[in-house]
Parts: sequence; structure tokens; C-alpha cells
Amino acid sequence: MAAPKGILALNAGTQPISLAEFQRNADGGLILTRLRQSEILGDPSVDSSRSAQTKMQVEQLVSELGLK
Repeated sequence: MAAPKGILALNAGTQPISLAEFQRNADGGLILTRLRQSEILGDPSVDSSRSAQTKMQVEQLVSELGLK
């Protein structure tokens, strides 16, 4: 199996949502190559639309990074 071109990390905690892309360097370490963040509006503990907002924000971040 071929080594992956990059590693993606998604942080969908409370606020904000972050999507990062890492590449491996020659020593096997990781280099952060791209990072995008997006805020979710409203109080996450009581907002009934949180899951829909999260989905929309993740889709936007993926699009901004040109991922499929």
C-alpha cells in the first residue's frame, strides 16, 4: 500500500471547528501545511441546530482546502 500524501485532522469540539493538513518530513515528523478554522454561532449546549451548523462548516472547510 502506498503511503498517504497527507494527514488530515478535524477538531469539531465546541467552538471553533478546525481542519488541518499535515505532511511527513524526511525524518518521519509532521509539518503543518494548511489550517482552516470556522466558528459556529450560538450556544453549543442549547442550540438545536448545532449538528446542521457543524456539517455545513466542515463542508465549507473541506471546500476551502480543495479536498474531496
